[in-house]
Amino acid sequence: ADGLIQLRVPQSISKREIEQLLERKRRWIEGKVALQSALPRLQPKQYLKGEQFLYLGKEYPLQLTSDFPYRVTLQGDQLLLGVKPSTSLEQQPQWIKKQLTAWYREQALQRLQERTAHFARVVGVKPASVVVRTYRARWGSCSSRGDIRYNWKLIMGPAEVIDYVVVHELCHLLEHNHSPAYWRRVEQFMPDYREQREWLKRSGRILSL
Repeated sequence: ADGLIQLRVPQSISKREIEQLLERKRRWIEGKVALQSALPRLQPKQYLKGEQFLYLGKEYPLQLTSDFPYRVTLQGDQLLLGVKPSTSLEQQPQWIKKQLTAWYREQALQRLQERTAHFARVVGVKPASVVVRTYRARWGSCSSRGDIRYNWKLIMGPAEVIDYVVVHELCHLLEHNHSPAYWRRVEQFMPDYREQREWLKRSGRILSL
């Protein structure tokens, strides 16, 4: 968003090797920067009554009340949050963000555990664990031990996109790379995976709080 490029490399790599890598990837990097610059800037959330928040690909208006419980609940076509009377106007935006984050993480963990269990049976694998994390630049990861971690912000996206990420990570338990054989596995269990992958590339940036 600020035009800076972050490069992560092993500590053992030399400065010269880094420069050579950047030169080899220069056109690709320039293309990505140009693409990001062309995208409309996202408006930061204000955490106000009536503001729209995504959940499973659909927007829901936030309704604030002074009633208990002081946590987010999905009621019909709106997100309802009881705000503690002791919360000052200055504190309210951050407090609302904290409550929304907690709710999203809870919903994400529940759904991702359920969908992972479902697709694990389909794929024929058994992950060691399933957790949600905060990631800036990835939607999921699979360790060599079989631990699967998901970005909790996925819960804002469409159900089919969530399922794609689940299948993507589970297939890494069969193929620990992104080789043609790996992508054949993904396609075997999700024939339309390209559509979901493209949605994430094109629109994943809107899954933010």
